[in-house]
Formats: sequence, structure tokens, C-alpha cells
Amino acid sequence: MVGEISKYFTIGILILFIASWKKIPVTMRPMFWLFVVSVVCYSLSPIATKIYHNNLFIGSAFFVGQFALLYYVLTREMKESSWARILLIGYLSFFLINFIFIQGPLVVNSYSRNMGALIMIGLCLINLHRLLTDHATPIFNSPMFWVILGTLIFHAGTFFVFMITNYFRSGGILFDILWSIHNTLNLIKTVLFTVAIWQSYRYQRMNFSTS
Repeated sequence: MVGEISKYFTIGILILFIASWKKIPVTMRPMFWLFVVSVVCYSLSPIATKIYHNNLFIGSAFFVGQFALLYYVLTREMKESSWARILLIGYLSFFLINFIFIQGPLVVNSYSRNMGALIMIGLCLINLHRLLTDHATPIFNSPMFWVILGTLIFHAGTFFVFMITNYFRSGGILFDILWSIHNTLNLIKTVLFTVAIWQSYRYQRMNFSTS
């Protein structure tokens, strides 16, 4: 149920994003591709289930696509970018090795997902500290605050979900409960990302009207 709400909400936001593309600030346009990745994975998931009787590899593709886009958003304003590139390449390499050789594509890749979650949490805390020390803009008016909040809530919550998911049988009650928690966190994240886009659009309009 929550997954369906999250899916149709994401599709609706993507449609609005496309309709308002020229009005969306450039800094928020990477979020468009995040919604595209979400909708593509939502569309492919039932097809994978029908053909392979398993769609967990689609979830892994969604996670790594989302990770790469959020990683770009959270590190693009950092002065020291060389370490960020090295960390990204290192993580993506580990993700592929785990996906192909260690845990495999047909289970929840908890090792790489939890490592990715820890990286995201760290980047969120670094960016949150930067925002809190920047008094130029009230924090609640900053689009980045809502991106950080959505990313932090999702990855902090799913860190514990993915830690124990593989101990339960797929299709069992406890597995479904854990996946419902994941879908709820994903919906919260999507709502907060939508607020970020709206705040960015609002901020741009205010600057345009005062100029």
C-alpha cells in the first residue's frame, strides 16, 4: 500500500517537474534524474517479478543510481573534490563486486547498501554543519536542508532495515513489514525532496521579483 502511494506520488512529481522544467533552478535539476530513476525502477519491478520471480536486483539498481546522484548533489560544493571522487569510485567498485560475486543479485545487497548508507549519513552531517554555520539564509528556507533531511532520514532508517532483512524469508510477514518500513521511509524522502524543489523555485522567484 505504502509502496503504491510512493510510486504514484513520485510519478506525479516527475510530471510536474517536466512541466515546470524551465522554471526549476539549475541546482535542483539533478533531482529530476533521481525521480526518473525511481519511476524507471518502479516500472521494471513488476516485469522482473513476472520473468525472474525476483525483483531485488531492481532495488539494487535503484539504490546505486540514487546513491550516485545524491553523492553528486552533496559533494559538488566541497572544496576538496579529489577525495570525493576516490571515495565514489571505491564504493561503486565494492558495490559491483558485492552484487556479482559476494551476495549476488537475487538478495538484498545489505553489505553495499549499509556501507552506502554510512557514507550518505556522513555527507549529510558535513553539509548540515556547513548550513548551520552559514547565516546568509534561514536554514528552513534552504533547499539543501530538505535534501539533507530526506537523505538522512531515509539512509539512517534503512541502515537498520537492510542489516536484518536477509535473515527473514522473502514473502514472509516480517520481511514484508521491513519492506513496508523501507517504502514509508522512501515516501518521506520523496516528500522532503519535493519540498526542496519547491523552496528552490520559491527562492528563485523571490530573487527575480526583487531584481
